[in-house]
Amino acid sequence: MKRIKILVALSAFIIATIIPVAVFASSVSVEADATRFYLGETVTVTITVSGEDMAVVQGTYDYDYNVLSYASSTGGAADGQLNMVSMQSGGASSMTAVIEFTAIGNGDITIDVAIDEILDYDGDALSPCAGSVDISVVSSNSLPIEGNQETIPPFVLDGIPAENVYGTDADLFVWRSVLNLTLPSGFSDTQVSYGGESVGGAISNGDSGTVLLYLSDVAGEKAAFYAYDEESGALHPFITTR
Repeated sequence: MKRIKILVALSAFIIATIIPVAVFASSVSVEADATRFYLGETVTVTITVSGEDMAVVQGTYDYDYNVLSYASSTGGAADGQLNMVSMQSGGASSMTAVIEFTAIGNGDITIDVAIDEILDYDGDALSPCAGSVDISVVSSNSLPIEGNQETIPPFVLDGIPAENVYGTDADLFVWRSVLNLTLPSGFSDTQVSYGGESVGGAISNGDSGTVLLYLSDVAGEKAAFYAYDEESGALHPFITTR
């Protein structure tokens, strides 16, 4: 009898080691309200995470700060971060966050979403997942006119030739006004002296005192904010980090 018990226990151990533990699957869908946008338009991105009895979802999303500027969000999203919580008893089968951006620069970009941690209602982990969506931002005069559509007025640059611009060989111009642009997070509009004129710019709300000017080529392409060193007159590409 003792030998039989030992054999039964050994068989149970072998079965437990060769049968994989169930991993509860999850998935994420990333959708934009369009695939192509004009400069200045609002870009709405919806992120939906699906899984069984989900209680907490955490992750990140990444985008090109030279093309999009974060505006607002709902559903547990912040700028670059996802922290979604279900108050539903027993958890939820899906959670959704909606993020709004403003298109501030031209380009074809990918918005990447990585869901790093999902916990169900009992505290057990679900598998991580990832997704993405591709969009394009163009200036208004670069879109084709089809049929009898109303002609879009051409872009007219109101700018000053930029000098000492680093990171590009293109002929760029400093915009005289940024009134119709969405400023990067943490910046406020200000007036800056450039080329003997007063132009619109942005200044950091923190202690850095960083001053930004908005540059583009004559057609409104290659548009982006540049950090302006007022002492040397140099303009450097403005890159944000989280």
